[in-house]
Amino acid sequence: NLVFTATDSSGSTKQNFTLTVNSPLAFTSANAYTASTGSPVSFNLAATGFPAPAFSVDPPTPLPAGLTLSAAGELTGTVASGNGGLFNIILKASNAPSSTADDVPQSFALTINDKPQITSGSAITLSTTSPSNFTPVATAFPAPVWSLATGTTLPAGLSLDPTTGAITGTPASGTGGSYTRVINATNSAGVASQKVTITINEPLSFTSANNYTVYSGTPVSFQVTTSGFPAPIYLGNNLPLGTALSLSGLLTVDNTVSVGSYTI
Repeated sequence: NLVFTATDSSGSTKQNFTLTVNSPLAFTSANAYTASTGSPVSFNLAATGFPAPAFSVDPPTPLPAGLTLSAAGELTGTVASGNGGLFNIILKASNAPSSTADDVPQSFALTINDKPQITSGSAITLSTTSPSNFTPVATAFPAPVWSLATGTTLPAGLSLDPTTGAITGTPASGTGGSYTRVINATNSAGVASQKVTITINEPLSFTSANNYTVYSGTPVSFQVTTSGFPAPIYLGNNLPLGTALSLSGLLTVDNTVSVGSYTI
């Protein structure tokens, strides 16, 4: 603030004078920031220049849901889990409300890391006669690395892709059964684990002998067996009197069976 004095022969007069010197705006705060979902964000924009600027976001590049930017440059809020990512935003600093000619933009990289959450099902059904096509799904940023719990492996013939999590391959013959494994999805924000039940169906095949000899008057039993999964029930046709076959495959012959050869 200045004071001007004008003087002549008749006296003097004074005037208060305000001189405003504007200076161009320039961002001085960082052009990148990293936060995590579920945690409060607190970042302050700054710029040199006069008058002091108001800050805003260019509408075509909005902030992620949950965040706001005040005119004073305070970036605050919390991004919900599942909404992580890299957001390329254009920020603006302005000190001329009536004109945009002197607005100063800044490209701002906002990284929101997101701890993995596995959202795919926890049960897989495969077959020894068909290739696997199962790929787990997780929300995460950055993209997770997939793995099995330490010290565990998949049944023979199957493998886990660490990049996509896909379980690929065809289960080997003889692997029919039910398996429980723990799958992990890991990134810089954390790790998620899911217990997965893998059911491998396998066609049935008889493994017991296809003939058996007994002596009349001597009760005996014979266990019918098969490979394959799930376990079968056993049924017999044309069983002679004095014999019986249980659903679990136990063939019993009592002492009343007649002598002869029987095809069952």
